[in-house]
This record gives sequence, structure tokens and C-alpha cells, in this order.
Amino acid sequence: MEPTQYKHRVALEAACKLAGSQAALARLIGAFPQQIGNWLTRDKEIDPAYCARIESVLDRRVTRQQLRPDDWHSVWPELAREREVAP
Repeated sequence: MEPTQYKHRVALEAACKLAGSQAALARLIGAFPQQIGNWLTRDKEIDPAYCARIESVLDRRVTRQQLRPDDWHSVWPELAREREVAP
């Protein structure tokens, strides 16, 4: 595995653990368990809508920024602006 791959894996594994399992996380966010598995084992980015759902159902214990570390600022520019304004 190259260093640029699977950057979201640690955050997604944490989300699965917090939810109880991959299947439980899938149920919480309206996804198929296979999607969660693909996100964990293949270099597939998580759809932004699912990132927001994960963040929401887990009360921000796993964030959109953690789930899409390379492009979260372009997907959610309002989060980038909030970070600039925060003290």
C-alpha cells in the first residue's frame, strides 16, 4: 500500500468501531455493508453525502475532514472558512 492510498481508513475503522460493526454503520447511514467494505479495502473515496451522515450519526466523533483528508476543503468550503475564522 502506497502512503497516498487509504488515507480515510483509520477514520472509517474508528467509525465502524463506534457504530459496533461495518454492518451497523451501513444501517446507520443508509449504505450497503459492501460499500463500507470497499471503502476499507479499496482505494475508493467515500461519497461526501456518506461522510456527512457518518459525522452526524456519530456525533462528530469522526469528522468529514478525517474521512476525506485530501479534499474536504473543496467539498465543504464552509468548513474551511469556519477554520479560518476560529480563534
